[in-house]
Amino acid sequence: MSNNIFSLIKAQVSIVDLIGQYVTLKRAGLYWKARCPFHQEKTASFTVSPHIQIFHCFGCQESGDVISFFSKIEQCSQLEAAQKLAERYGIDIGVYSKEPIAKDGKTYYDICAFFADWAVEQLLKYDVVKNYIYKRGFTAEIVHRFGVGFMPGGLSNIKYLLDAARNRYIMPNDLVASGILNQSKNIFYSPYEERIIFPIKDMVGRVCGFGGRIYKDTDERPKYYNSRDSDFFNKGSLLYGLTEAKKHIQQKGSVFLVEGYTDCMAMAQHGFLNTVATLGTACTLIHLKQLARYATSMTVLYDSDNAGYQAINRIAQLCWQINIEPYVLQLPFKHDPASFLATKQDLSPYIEQQEDIFLFFIKTYAKDFVALSLEKKLQSVKSIVEMIGMVEDSIKQNILIVKAAESLGLDVNILKSELLKIKKNTFIIPLSQTNKFQSDDIYIIEKRIFVAIIKNIKLLNKPHISLLISYLPSTLRTVLFKLKEWSLLHGEQIVFTAFFDSLTEEDKQAVSSLLFTYEEPVDDETLDILIEQLKKKWWKLIAKNLKMAVLQAEREGNKEKVTQLLSDFIMLQNKTGIKNTICE
Repeated sequence: MSNNIFSLIKAQVSIVDLIGQYVTLKRAGLYWKARCPFHQEKTASFTVSPHIQIFHCFGCQESGDVISFFSKIEQCSQLEAAQKLAERYGIDIGVYSKEPIAKDGKTYYDICAFFADWAVEQLLKYDVVKNYIYKRGFTAEIVHRFGVGFMPGGLSNIKYLLDAARNRYIMPNDLVASGILNQSKNIFYSPYEERIIFPIKDMVGRVCGFGGRIYKDTDERPKYYNSRDSDFFNKGSLLYGLTEAKKHIQQKGSVFLVEGYTDCMAMAQHGFLNTVATLGTACTLIHLKQLARYATSMTVLYDSDNAGYQAINRIAQLCWQINIEPYVLQLPFKHDPASFLATKQDLSPYIEQQEDIFLFFIKTYAKDFVALSLEKKLQSVKSIVEMIGMVEDSIKQNILIVKAAESLGLDVNILKSELLKIKKNTFIIPLSQTNKFQSDDIYIIEKRIFVAIIKNIKLLNKPHISLLISYLPSTLRTVLFKLKEWSLLHGEQIVFTAFFDSLTEEDKQAVSSLLFTYEEPVDDETLDILIEQLKKKWWKLIAKNLKMAVLQAEREGNKEKVTQLLSDFIMLQNKTGIKNTICE
């Protein structure tokens, strides 16, 4: 996709307006500040510049522009971020609105929508598959609500699919590129053959992938097959049923989180319309952050077996990072929501008995604590205290510590002492994550000159500025040399965000950090003073290198270059007032 779409979005979407939809921004001079949405912090270190349309967090070092912010917060590709922002803000992106796969402009989403519709049509033709679904307790209404379909097997059905696709101007190669078909020589086949099809939608309700489930007892393939991860489909960031459940989650302020497609459908069929499911993968922080945007509380209903309990404990270790009240609902052993509801039992009593996920975590680790070896006891205590240390609410922390002491049979003061040790290390950023431009060997003079040039590209044309850039630390020098190349290619009126996009992620973080740190303007007089100070600092090295350059020019017989170098040296010497000669 052309970069034009990115330039168009950045020009029309205010970064302050967009970020303000996710965090509470407060004006701070020229900038806006908030607590960072990408890491847990108590004081606001997340800074937004409306003038150059970038953000930077001085805590976790995340930085970028309006598209990269949306991409990070929504966990999607930059391409998807641009398209979603265009939809959200009503921006006409014309020919750039889609990523062509077929020559006539069919997109990945067009192809997925076609296959989803085709699979629904096939399900209606196969009574044996419909009966299998209905016998499991699902109604035609709920099957229709979730767009469940079927992919029949065999070469004749593959041909039927290809013919139907051609009628929609979708070519065989498009179906292969989208992962719906595979090809071996001249033979097409599908990993979805003889599977019940569950279409999966993205955050804006477009079908972006599929889950396929076997239904025959004799089928020895894995029970489920999901679309391959790509720029359009990522299992770690998608939630099944979110499109259908979003409105109900917002109305109730709560959400049920289950493990699979059929669990989600069963919950919805029994009136729990505020239910979503992970896609056969572990719940991620990305999933939880998505749910926290719509709900204030979350109830986890995972399978009641050891694997389910372990998954719940992993979620507990993530929940401190989101603003949501997490609970656990325990079903009878070896039941999942679908199997439990199929017995026509009432879920309400279990909902009334749901417990805080952190208490569940403590209870799980405290189970059979007395019988554990000393080493495992220490590991269990450490895991519990570390998890409690991540909870931000001090009152809740105290309640959990008391509960943990009771469950483990330990003195509460011992656990409080361990908690204090952990708190001392909380929110400390590892040295490896610190900004490379903020190191002590780069002086303030150099940083301020660097920022002045970044803010005013015309300064690159000042006499001897190129020579001085050569003596800046490599971390600063590399960026300024790239800026100079950009100014030669695009002129002095280049758009800062376009140049910013060309930098590496590490350099983006560093540049944005310095721009926010040294925000005061540098006038010509101040810049001249800074330059003279830098010259004095690097004078001996400058003189030595000039001497070597003069000797090289003399060996080459280039008298004109020798004259120019000596002229530059004398001018520098006069400006700095330093009396050293080039011959010393």
